[in-house]
Amino acid sequence: LSERRSGKKHAKDDEKNPHGGDTDYCLSRDRLLAACWDGDCLKGIYLVLVRQLVGSWLVALHSDMCDKPLGLKKGSFMNHVTFGNRHLRPSKIICVGKNYAAHIEEMRSQPSDLMTVFMKPNAAISDVLVAHREEPIHFEGEICLLIEEGHIAGIGFGLDLTKRATQAELKAAGLPWERAKAFEGAALFSHFVAAPDSLDEVMLELYIDGELRQRGGPALMLYPPSVILDELSTFLPLEDGDVVMTGTPSGVGPVTRGARFEGRILDGDTELVRGTWQAI
Repeated sequence: LSERRSGKKHAKDDEKNPHGGDTDYCLSRDRLLAACWDGDCLKGIYLVLVRQLVGSWLVALHSDMCDKPLGLKKGSFMNHVTFGNRHLRPSKIICVGKNYAAHIEEMRSQPSDLMTVFMKPNAAISDVLVAHREEPIHFEGEICLLIEEGHIAGIGFGLDLTKRATQAELKAAGLPWERAKAFEGAALFSHFVAAPDSLDEVMLELYIDGELRQRGGPALMLYPPSVILDELSTFLPLEDGDVVMTGTPSGVGPVTRGARFEGRILDGDTELVRGTWQAI
């Protein structure tokens, strides 16, 4: 479960959200699994009902129990990421594939003539790491960039979660990857912090149960961040709050239930941000 924190911390937040993270805890569908993992299925079912049945009386009930108004437009729900003490709601997540030569090799693939791009919807954002969704889920740790005013404003660690068996079928048929990449819970993020002026020394590290499994950065990318943004600008409008996932280095693999994931973003020897999750 995510242990990231955002904004001001209130004692009541921890009381109502024992798993940490933001106070939108009461609206996350994956919290049913998380609550049941902790032996509190009735609470988990309530949380899902609040999200699925947003009638006026349930909204009022949610506000009373969570001590927080929903603040949603009628008929709308948007997941958010945190940047400093702000909650930003990405309109989309843009992902770059095949951006590390060693990862291309481990996947027994070939470099593309053009930069490989696919997208995840806002609904894919979660803070619960689920190991199995109709099939085993595979992890990919990535450096993630938060966009504001057309520029890289923030940086964070992200997990691009993948239905690998489905992806292999889609690749074989020459089809897009969204069925394997855009499902609910397919994108997990640490909080975001201000990006350094230069990304040349930025590195990601992913530890699973204390073992280093992935490490990489712009020096190893086929398309470093500046090239990614230049290429995206030729065909895709970037809006404030959008997140760009810059690709994964080698070392990907299946998520194991109960495993602890810790992702870090470093600038040289200085840690900028980290995110932690326990797989359920």
